[in-house]
Amino acid sequence: MIGEAGTAGWRTFLWLWGSQALSVIGSAVSGFAFNIYLTQTRFPLAEQKPQLAAALSLTALAWTLTAILAAPLAGTWTDRHDRRKIMLACDLLAAALTFATLGLLLLPAAPLWALVAVTGLMGLVSTFHT
Repeated sequence: MIGEAGTAGWRTFLWLWGSQALSVIGSAVSGFAFNIYLTQTRFPLAEQKPQLAAALSLTALAWTLTAILAAPLAGTWTDRHDRRKIMLACDLLAAALTFATLGLLLLPAAPLWALVAVTGLMGLVSTFHT
């Protein structure tokens, strides 16, 4: 029989699991929407295919290289610090970066370097969150 402490622990686990699942799903949907933005809004014309390929490649490389290079540091850091605080900080940073991305996308022509930089930062935050 589960006592009150066990029920509270289960409730805490479900709350944490649900909020983190929502955060990860939201980040994935935002990344997908970002690629759709690049394809449909930023570089929609057939003659812009080289620019689209460059933009998609640069943003994917920024995310991936940042994540790969930061992984050893993130693993070491999270082993030595409170994981709950790290996850909360990463969730807040990811939200701030998502709003920064939204702000960039609302500009008439967001600079590609800024989009690549924000994407790289998202990769960094995601690595620490994971």
